Amino acid sequence: MFLSNRKVDAVCRCLIQFLGVIKDHQDVSKNVTKDCFVELVRKIIVLGSAAAEGATPANMIIVMDGTETLLPEKRSYLRTETVNGTVDVHQWVDGRLESWGAQHLHSISPLGVTLQGSGSGISWMDSKFFSMNEDQIQGEIQLAKQRQHQSLSLQLNTGTEETELIIQDGDGVCVSKFTVTRDTDCCRVGSQSFLITVGCLSALLQFRTQSEFQVFNRQLRRDDDPEKKQQSVFDKRTEDSMALQYFQFYGCLSQQQNMLQDYLRTATYQKAILLNEADFKDKIVLDVGSGSGILSFFAIQAGAKRVYAVEASPVDTFAEMLVKSNRLSDRIIVLSGRIEEVSCPEEVDVIISEPIGYMLLNERMLEGYLHSRKWLKPKGMMFPTYSDMHLAPFNDEQLYIEHYARSNFWHQTCFYGVNLSGLHSSAVDEFFKQPIVDTFDMSILTAKSVKHCVNFMEAKAEDLQRLEIPFVFKLLQSGLIHGLAFWFDVAFVGSKMTVWLSTAPSEPLTHWYQVRCLFQTPLFGKVGQTLSGTVQFIANTRKSYDIHITAVVDQSGFKSGNSLDLKNPFFRYA
Repeated sequence: MFLSNRKVDAVCRCLIQFLGVIKDHQDVSKNVTKDCFVELVRKIIVLGSAAAEGATPANMIIVMDGTETLLPEKRSYLRTETVNGTVDVHQWVDGRLESWGAQHLHSISPLGVTLQGSGSGISWMDSKFFSMNEDQIQGEIQLAKQRQHQSLSLQLNTGTEETELIIQDGDGVCVSKFTVTRDTDCCRVGSQSFLITVGCLSALLQFRTQSEFQVFNRQLRRDDDPEKKQQSVFDKRTEDSMALQYFQFYGCLSQQQNMLQDYLRTATYQKAILLNEADFKDKIVLDVGSGSGILSFFAIQAGAKRVYAVEASPVDTFAEMLVKSNRLSDRIIVLSGRIEEVSCPEEVDVIISEPIGYMLLNERMLEGYLHSRKWLKPKGMMFPTYSDMHLAPFNDEQLYIEHYARSNFWHQTCFYGVNLSGLHSSAVDEFFKQPIVDTFDMSILTAKSVKHCVNFMEAKAEDLQRLEIPFVFKLLQSGLIHGLAFWFDVAFVGSKMTVWLSTAPSEPLTHWYQVRCLFQTPLFGKVGQTLSGTVQFIANTRKSYDIHITAVVDQSGFKSGNSLDLKNPFFRYA
């Protein structure tokens, strides 16, 4: 909200008028009526929140503890700047204006760090507070506008027991410095601000983007107390760069649209929830990784009493907008943050989520889904409830030749006069480490699939750190075996009906497609022979898995296999 100069003048005159009212009260009595003080607060709030273009309200005024209500039993602090850089603290105690204090105030920002002096009662009235005129107030607004565009940087020096925060201007000059320990009072404010209280000063850090805030918050919390460390298991298993990339990706509406337009996915979730309406009616629901909030809306459609939608990416802002525009703010509460770090206000009856990636496991959202069970009541339910991962051997010579041919570029001996062939074998290895995301006909499968079940009601997050799936296939046809194909099904087990979502090649296509992993060398097998071996999924800090496959034709002893990087798939479907 921005004001023209004329409107700013009018607001300033209102402020001077009410300052005069308060000053007149000083001459008559040292008691200021509650109504008068409330009106003053309201007028000052208008000035602060409607400052000139470019000014941040927090740089002009902060009201703590709901000053508009001013409960007699509750202390309230009002802090506002003056042109001389002082801060006046008004303390309302037992229905009376008890004390006024003054401290030096710095107002700086990355969009901004605002330091608030808590003040001490130095006199009944600080004469400086009433000596301001309209020119001074307008000058202060202009000063705040200039501060808003300062280029500032924030440096964190992390130690074993404390973290030092250094705020520097564009020239690298230290503007302010804090030392934060485990005992320091600090909390998140909104979606991209952070409040730190050190001694008699409070610092409000406002960041340009939620991504920048998330990086800062993780770094600051790294040396927090053991209880908070235990809650932040996400940080232990994820590289900072990968987390930032991940949340930025899912913070885009285009990616949310891609998932919502997977109509089989979206319709199956709605079907599973609405067909089991009794499991949701008048229940408390937790939506893990809620994204746009679509599953939360489905829960409300089924009669849920209240839904807590947890989302760590910037899309949480859009989810809030949808909740408000659908007039459900009283029933859907968006909690910004990771499920490993947020605090759900109460235990829940049902947990819903779409924590699924390619090959079921990619992006490691399942671990967060399992982690959320700490909020589930003893007889609570989870949608989805369990999943079956399927794998089967396949024959596809065209795919194998095509994939190998991708490395032919590196076979050139005279590329602008340069011999590239020395990198050909490395290129082959790299390309064959890529799982292939596409779809195929069931006829290429040479044996019935083997499945591995993950029960979300019972599995622990630690169980997904390393999965080993043994297999024995009885071959149904003779020929080459070029690798293993993977797909998955998930089940929503309700009290009335079990609904399945399948990504099998025989079912309608989803945005998960299917995934195939090639062997380094094809194996030959005959009808009736057995192909045995193991598939290992080892979690990494890149929010994905390293895959290791070993396979042998038991009757001939021929062996093959491969090691693949699920984080770097080849999208062949395009």
